[in-house]
Amino acid sequence: MAFSKSVQLCKRKAFDYILYSPPLIKAQFLFVMVIIASVICSISYAPHTYFDNRNNLLNQVFVKFSWGWTLLLLVPVVMLSSYVYEKASKVDVLHNLFRVAVAHAIWYTWTTVFVILDHAVGTCSNEMYELRPACYSNGYTWYGFDISGHTFLLSYCILVITEECTPLSPNLWQQAGSKISNSVELKHLKMPYKVSTFVLSILQFYAVILILLSTLMTLTTNLYFHTMPEKILGFIIAVACWYITYARIYGHICWIPKPDTSKKKLFSQ
Repeated sequence: MAFSKSVQLCKRKAFDYILYSPPLIKAQFLFVMVIIASVICSISYAPHTYFDNRNNLLNQVFVKFSWGWTLLLLVPVVMLSSYVYEKASKVDVLHNLFRVAVAHAIWYTWTTVFVILDHAVGTCSNEMYELRPACYSNGYTWYGFDISGHTFLLSYCILVITEECTPLSPNLWQQAGSKISNSVELKHLKMPYKVSTFVLSILQFYAVILILLSTLMTLTTNLYFHTMPEKILGFIIAVACWYITYARIYGHICWIPKPDTSKKKLFSQ
C-alpha cells in the first residue's frame, strides 16, 4: 500500500512538473536540446529511426496540425478558468481570450513569413522551376533558407500551453474552490466551478500529452531536418514571441491580462 502511494505521488509530481514548471525553465531545456540535436544532425551522427522519414505518422497527423491541436486545448482552458476567476464576467473572459487570438496571429504571421522568405531567397537546381513545390515534384533540389517552422511552432506551443495552464495549478485552483464555497456572494460560481473542475481535469491530461509530443517532435526535427541556423532561428523567434507578449505586453502596456493575474479579481472578494 505504501509503495503504491509512493508511485502515485511520483506520478503526480511528474505530471505537475511537466505542466506547471515555469516556461523559462522549459525554454532553457528546449534551447539545450535544440543545440545538441542540431550539432548531432550537422555531423550526420543521428541514428536512423522511424522519425527520420518526413512521412511518419506523428509528423503527418500531429506536427502538421499542431496549432489546431493546441487551440483545442487553449480555448476551453482560457474560457473555463477565466470564467471562474473573473467571477462570471463575460467581458473579462473575452479579454483573456484575446491572448489566444494574438497567439493565433503570431502563428499565422510567422509561418507565412517563413514560406515567403524561402521562396524569395531560394533557387531550384533547375532554373526552369521558380517555385519550391514544382522543383521538388520534378525531382530537383531546392536551395533556400527554410527557417524551421516546426521548431518555431512546437516550441511556441509548449511555452503558450504552460502559460495558459498556470491558473489550473492544484493549489491555486483548490484555493479558488475554497473561496467560492465559503462566500455567499460567490454562490453563483459553485456549479460553474464544479463543471469546470471536471472538464479541466481532462484538459490537463491533454495538455501534458501535447507538451510531451511537442518535445519529442522538436527533438526529432532537430535531429534529422534543416540546417542549424534554420532551427536556431526558428527557436529564437518562438521564444521572442512568447517573452514579448507574456512578459512585456500582457498586464503591462495593454488591457489584455496575464493568465496568472485574472485570479486577483476572485481573491479580492
